[in-house]
Amino acid sequence: MSQANSLGDRIRQLRLEKKLSMRALALKAGIKSVAFIADIEKGYRKPAPENLERIAQALEVPVEELKELDDRAPVSEIRKLVEENPEWATAFRRMVKEARRSNLTPGGLVRMIEVKVDEEKRE
Repeated sequence: MSQANSLGDRIRQLRLEKKLSMRALALKAGIKSVAFIADIEKGYRKPAPENLERIAQALEVPVEELKELDDRAPVSEIRKLVEENPEWATAFRRMVKEARRSNLTPGGLVRMIEVKVDEEKRE
């Protein structure tokens, strides 16, 4: 399995692996428009969270696998985290401040998180 570069690429790759036409995927996912599936695969449109969930179920993959390729900011997820624990707002503000002040990059932040997760797994 080759690595997909985008959400649309991965959906197309999975659809072809399952030998599904765009119409079959749309039907299986409960999406009315075949053109919507085509637009997603071409990167012209992004599915709403509930549609992404249905597409993942239709393709028999965890929705998290597809979410990782969604390049939109997870605004609703961030909002929910902050509502559940307001300390997240402080953490996000600090991250933004440091990103602007220093050479913190998205990849660098992800690597820092991965190191922390790996350390916790070893404990």
